[in-house]
Amino acid sequence: MRLLFSYLLIIFFVNFNPYLHSFFTGISKSVHAQVFDEGINLSWGYLDSNQYRLISKERQTISFQGSDPFNEVNTYNILYKISEQGNSYYISSDTEIVSNGELLQSLESQYFQDQSGRLEISDEFLTPTLRGVPTFPSNTLFLGNSWQASAYDTIISPNDNSKFIVPVSVSYEYLGFFELPKEEILTSIEKYHREFELTNSYPKIRARYGYDDFQYLDARGISWSVNGEFLIDFWWHLENKRPFFQKEDYFLIFESFLGDRFIIEGQVEGHLFPVINREFQNDEARLQQELTQKLDNVRVDVKDDGITITLENIQFMPDSSELLKAEQEKIRRIAEILRTYSDKRLLVEGHAARAGIPAEQRRISIERAEVVHDLLKRILQRDNEEILYRGYGAEKPIDSNSTQEGRKRNRRVEIKILQN
Repeated sequence: MRLLFSYLLIIFFVNFNPYLHSFFTGISKSVHAQVFDEGINLSWGYLDSNQYRLISKERQTISFQGSDPFNEVNTYNILYKISEQGNSYYISSDTEIVSNGELLQSLESQYFQDQSGRLEISDEFLTPTLRGVPTFPSNTLFLGNSWQASAYDTIISPNDNSKFIVPVSVSYEYLGFFELPKEEILTSIEKYHREFELTNSYPKIRARYGYDDFQYLDARGISWSVNGEFLIDFWWHLENKRPFFQKEDYFLIFESFLGDRFIIEGQVEGHLFPVINREFQNDEARLQQELTQKLDNVRVDVKDDGITITLENIQFMPDSSELLKAEQEKIRRIAEILRTYSDKRLLVEGHAARAGIPAEQRRISIERAEVVHDLLKRILQRDNEEILYRGYGAEKPIDSNSTQEGRKRNRRVEIKILQN
């Protein structure tokens, strides 16, 4: 996603989406607007928290040379930590890119943002790809007022992932007060808001920008042109001075001098909401007692990102991701204990011993993490935004791989109760 909250990671052929521009995204369906004649003043402020989470879902279609389109759906889960520094804000963010529950990649970024919305950020960071949207004028806005502001966008070439940060001119319009498009509210985030927040009307700002035959050279020196349009609607939380909901629609055409042609179109929608942290120190002793007294080869640790439950020497069928029945029962008993943490996201991580080739180690670790993820998801009745999984292969050993006992410990699954 591309604006302040648009953390987009783009690697087309590894299922990461490159044109998830703003914070969330799309064109809104018609809803009755409330008109307030006194006008409004808009700015960024983050008045209700110093930590926020953005959950957005993107649906994208990619076609090449007129072939059958490739469709993908990704979820972007971004944690923002914000500190006020004078008239600006220092923002650090952690972005998770998730597909069908699998955590594909994590990204970090740091930058400054002023109260109008302009960013100061190093080009070394990929996210946010759209920088400085929305930006607000200092004057009072009335229904129908429009303004222009500069921003920066990131173009990523679909053939080789070359990255170009380019200036864009964004046109804005204040459309009045609108209710949220309730049919598109993500059900997974409804619990983070009070009912009146979802039924209120909010100032709606529309942003548009595009590319008209933008030219660049890819890594091989081949010339490409880009044409496209972006339309982003923001529902603004006046009281807390931040976005509440956002939608975006986009359409891009990439054409090379050699005749290659990519067409990319998509829609994104998402929410930003404040995070309330839960202290875990008192939970460690309770979980340690409940789990280790009842189950073998289970360890509990409290770390900066939450509680980690380590299942050492977890038993699968040989060279398989099929859990033995005794291990399935162990996961069920752990799941019942985890019901206490229904307000927290879970991350299942798979790890392998260093035996065989790295690609095979990674494959088996992903598949085994997915099996545990699916079992927890089924028992706890939670969705893919709330329970994630990822496989690391043999990248993170906890013991030596030179002994049989060490390799047993390294073949493990960790279930993390995430802090945020």
